[in-house]
Amino acid sequence: YIYRITGNNTWLQRNADIQTKTQELFVQYAWQLAMRDCELRGLKAVDLGGAIDPREGCITLDTQDADIVCDLNQGIPLADNSVGLLNASHVLEHLRDPIKIMSEIHRVLAPGGWAFIEVPSTDGRGAFQDPTHVNFITENTFTRYFDNQYCWAKKLGYGFNGSFQIEKQYWNEANLVTVMRKV
Repeated sequence: YIYRITGNNTWLQRNADIQTKTQELFVQYAWQLAMRDCELRGLKAVDLGGAIDPREGCITLDTQDADIVCDLNQGIPLADNSVGLLNASHVLEHLRDPIKIMSEIHRVLAPGGWAFIEVPSTDGRGAFQDPTHVNFITENTFTRYFDNQYCWAKKLGYGFNGSFQIEKQYWNEANLVTVMRKV
């Protein structure tokens, strides 16, 4: 939105409320928007590592008790550009090769596809107390790691050639949630 700053209006007082409400609305409705986009485009909604607590409406991929049983360390056994929504809640920190899994996420997501990634915070014990965590992700991981300007994985030829746009990062209790889209 655009507003005129005159010195006599209340833009300063309301700006903080507008920013807070905008984030609340995004957190509240982004998933439903992404799911609806998936339906309209005829794309899959998938939940990586979702056998334990699957997201409703998603195909689960996990090492056991999933719709598709697979080892995500070996890749995502889905066709290129076939996924419109990908959920990865508490799974990336368990995978050995972050460049490979991000390349796979990019490969299977259709252009404009959504990725919702949730990981434990490295600011506390959550990330480090679990011995099965082999990969640690911070607030800067996706902005520095996979952004076109700072992507050392792309610049140095480590096999990541994709591009994502981060839509929002926010904290859900002690977990970092990153919502991004394939560019």
